[in-house]
Amino acid sequence: MPEVRSTAGGAAAGGGLNFQAAVTAIAGVHLLAGQALGWLEGLTDDTPRAVWAESEGPGDDIRLELRDGAVVEVQVKKGLSTGERLWAPLLGLAEAVQADNIAFGVLVVCPISSAKIRRDLSRDIVRLGEGRSDGLKDLGTTFKQKLEAEGLSPSAVCARLRIQTVHALDADQADVSAARAHLAQVCRVQTEVAKAWSRLLLNAHAIIERRGRWDILGAARLLTADGITLAKGGSPAAAFDGLLRWTLECNGTFTLSGARTPLSIETHWLPLKAEVLGSNESFARLAPADALDRYHGRVRDTRRTRDEAVDAEWTGRFYRHAVVVGGPGLGKSTLLRKMAFLYAEDGHPVLRVRLRDVAARMQQGASFSESLLALGLDGSGVASATLDFSQPTEWVLLCDGLDETQAHQEMVAEALEAFHRGHPRIRIVVTTRPIGYETARLSQWRHYELLPLEDSATSAHLASLLAGLNGEETDDPHFKEASRALEACGATDVVHRGPHLLGMAAVLLANGRDLGETRTQLYQRLYDLLEQAPNTRKDASVVGRPVLAHAAGLMAWQVVEDPLRPLGDLLDRCARQMAEAAGLGGLRAAEVMDQCLGHWEDVGLVERVRHSGQDYLTFTHLTFAEYAAARWLARLPAAEQRAKVAEIMKEPKWAEVLAFAGPQGAATTVAAVFLEEGQGDAELLARILAVLAEPDSDVDEAVLERVLDQAWRVVDGLDDRPALKLGASLAVLAERYPACLASPAGARMASDQHWTRLIGLLCAMKAGVELDLAETVAGIEQLADELVRWLYPVSHLGGGVLHLGRQSPALLEQLSLCWLDRALKYWEGEKVAQALHRSMSDRPFTSFGFYSAARRRLGSAMIIPEAMRKMQDTNDRLLALGSATKLQEVQEIALKALLTACPGTGYG
Repeated sequence: MPEVRSTAGGAAAGGGLNFQAAVTAIAGVHLLAGQALGWLEGLTDDTPRAVWAESEGPGDDIRLELRDGAVVEVQVKKGLSTGERLWAPLLGLAEAVQADNIAFGVLVVCPISSAKIRRDLSRDIVRLGEGRSDGLKDLGTTFKQKLEAEGLSPSAVCARLRIQTVHALDADQADVSAARAHLAQVCRVQTEVAKAWSRLLLNAHAIIERRGRWDILGAARLLTADGITLAKGGSPAAAFDGLLRWTLECNGTFTLSGARTPLSIETHWLPLKAEVLGSNESFARLAPADALDRYHGRVRDTRRTRDEAVDAEWTGRFYRHAVVVGGPGLGKSTLLRKMAFLYAEDGHPVLRVRLRDVAARMQQGASFSESLLALGLDGSGVASATLDFSQPTEWVLLCDGLDETQAHQEMVAEALEAFHRGHPRIRIVVTTRPIGYETARLSQWRHYELLPLEDSATSAHLASLLAGLNGEETDDPHFKEASRALEACGATDVVHRGPHLLGMAAVLLANGRDLGETRTQLYQRLYDLLEQAPNTRKDASVVGRPVLAHAAGLMAWQVVEDPLRPLGDLLDRCARQMAEAAGLGGLRAAEVMDQCLGHWEDVGLVERVRHSGQDYLTFTHLTFAEYAAARWLARLPAAEQRAKVAEIMKEPKWAEVLAFAGPQGAATTVAAVFLEEGQGDAELLARILAVLAEPDSDVDEAVLERVLDQAWRVVDGLDDRPALKLGASLAVLAERYPACLASPAGARMASDQHWTRLIGLLCAMKAGVELDLAETVAGIEQLADELVRWLYPVSHLGGGVLHLGRQSPALLEQLSLCWLDRALKYWEGEKVAQALHRSMSDRPFTSFGFYSAARRRLGSAMIIPEAMRKMQDTNDRLLALGSATKLQEVQEIALKALLTACPGTGYG
């Protein structure tokens, strides 16, 4: 860096410019140190929060923004003498003061300026401002006359006008020395004070030339960028620099449920999308049941497409006041952590707070601003007294959980709105769940709703999290691992729903476990992960894991039974059951339930929500509630289990609970109760068969055969719809219990009804019945022809009316693949492919998934329609590049390839 002299000497023009730069640098030092300049002593605290150069205002040379927002214009003159060169700047400042265009005006002169100006006129201006016009010197009298001639009030103007001598010349550097003394409080290393002054002086020339501006952060960065370390003391510069560093440090990582290794927010955060909403009115007016559905993402406004969505991390950049609405597990809190990091990287001071804690402090008498500073700075080592919201203006407030303030929501929202009006340039981003967000105070703010993660990017997201958990920067080594794990898992639709579940899946894999092969196995692993989470509550030693598990089951049962049961009633019911199960008194059981509820809230299994003044309990993911309820049901004594199954079996809302309970040992009980109480109900039969067909469901064969008798009657019936609903479950059971299904399935292979014949043939294949391959594939072709006529009664070319809701195409595809697997053992691949092509290819209902599955078995021997081939080839080629993060782009390109191959689409 070139050496810069700390004086204003030199040629006339250069000397004046150097003096102006020195005065500007002195103002910058006071900005950094948070110290008053003293130029307006007795009038106001003139501690600057920003310094302008060449303002083009009445002072023109320097503008000061003070802490209270007041504007001071400063005219800088070196070697000033009496005459018009004196009166023009003074009168310009006086006019601006009287017009209230500025709060104060200052004429800065150097020590070699006329003594009459520095002493006499300076003193007379003070006296005129005090209302005294007697005993004025010549210049004072002249100035008074000039003011009056311009129609200006001498007393009013001079009360806000000053002349200040600044000692910043070669021969007189008193104010430069004082500025360096202030810099000694700003710099951590005293040997860097001279370097800091030189840096400020050099940059003062630069901002004069470009008509620039310093605020506290800009001035601090000016020094730190030059390697100057700021002290940890009480100067605003040090405070803001410390806040920025601390914000980057404590928001640079995030953690996953059940993981001990933090992940880099820069590298491994999963990008979220958000759609713009009108306001919060749609949430506030919802009925409780609809509000819960919206909370769990079961009801979405589909008017907007993902193409119209925005990147959630940039919230607040263009619209400074925003509310981000998101359901459970979508990563609202981690989003704020990411935003805090990004804003701090850009030099914005950031406070990230939980509004529930802000509400608690306000209830204790603290103001909103005090609460923000106390909570937002907690742990930073930065004293709140060294900061205020007036400087700089580019503050960012990230406020988490408005809905969690519950009864105090209106108070907090009112405080947010008032703070926004008082500090309109400060960015404020608030997060909330949709349920419980009822205040209308923020209805004019920009509203966004977080979208679930894209399914197509699940492997890429999982690979990124795995890389982070393994301490690696690149995702590539883990993409294949993630893809294999998802392919082996029977419930990939579970993990892609949001960052929470996807993160738990990553932790399982990083811990050396798989995701299971079934949905029940996956939820068992996820649930185990939550159970193993450390209990950090003070009362953790009181409640053991078995009690916690039992309490979770009790709460889950109540939530599934009635999602709108008030929280107090729900806990009372659970406490009574806990008392009976554990042999506790009523008060002790209620205490235990409160402790268990707190634990499960801490680890993220359940949440309290509030709507229309009523508190409810819900599980962060409803399927967790269904799994926990099923586990509780499966562990009940036999008689109680049977009674509970009979109580719930006929209600469709319990179907998932029963489906989870079957693999946990309750399958035979479910089947037996159905035989006693559910015969003749085709819909119920379909649900019960689905329970029995769940992987790992083990049912007594004698009981199963009685249920199958009911199923075959439906399959033989005249209505294809209830029959076809049983097909997939029967096929699974045929493979698992071939002795029970082989004979009845074989008896139906020659049925006149195509759905009966289809199900019979499929179950026979699954049960391992010996069949003639040629006859079977001919039968498949005949079924395909019949299905075309059945499903497309108007046109065989796909232009007719499709009979919706039929499962027959999927069953026929499953049958074809079963035949394919068997045929490949005895026939040449080319012969198999030709036969399969005749029976299934180019059918209007045949899916791309079928072609993909067939091609995996047959390779290039499979004859695929040209459109499908182009799409498959493009997809395979792009995926082979191994770019995990480009999966969505891959699919879009592949789809365009398909459209290009299809005539009449506008692409070909």
